[in-house]
Amino acid sequence: MTANAAADDDAAQSERTVADYVGSHRYVGGDTERERALAAVEEIVEDLNVLIRGTARRLLSKTATPAPEIAVALDGDVVTIDSGKDRIPLTLGGPAVEYRGEDGKSYRMSARAAGGKLIVRIVGNSSTTVKTYRLSGDGARMSVKTKIAHPMMSKPLEYTFSYRRR
Repeated sequence: MTANAAADDDAAQSERTVADYVGSHRYVGGDTERERALAAVEEIVEDLNVLIRGTARRLLSKTATPAPEIAVALDGDVVTIDSGKDRIPLTLGGPAVEYRGEDGKSYRMSARAAGGKLIVRIVGNSSTTVKTYRLSGDGARMSVKTKIAHPMMSKPLEYTFSYRRR
């Protein structure tokens, strides 16, 4: 991407609203992005205590698997992101909503829009996950950057998955 194209993409991004994200988006990152995400998990796991590596690897690898499809819906100021696992309506800029995950644990989730991006924050007992949704300049592609922080990890786990609007 040229410097001018990147600048145009950034300018288009800053003008985005959450309504621009509405629709279905199919995963198109292929094996390359999956392998990058799992390599990032391995890098994090290697820094952990040997006694918890197996459990950490299993849990983090599960999160580092892309959803085949993500659907974004908007009703007024309530956004719902359906990735096939969680489908929780969130008021943009509103208070966090408590929900119980597939693992039976309690989480708090909130959403906000900033700089043309859609940002979802998930806070668990001791971890925080931030998912940043960003559209390409033409709106045809969406990237989802995930950043997971936990006190036992020496640095946050980060990976990005790519989607194309259906």
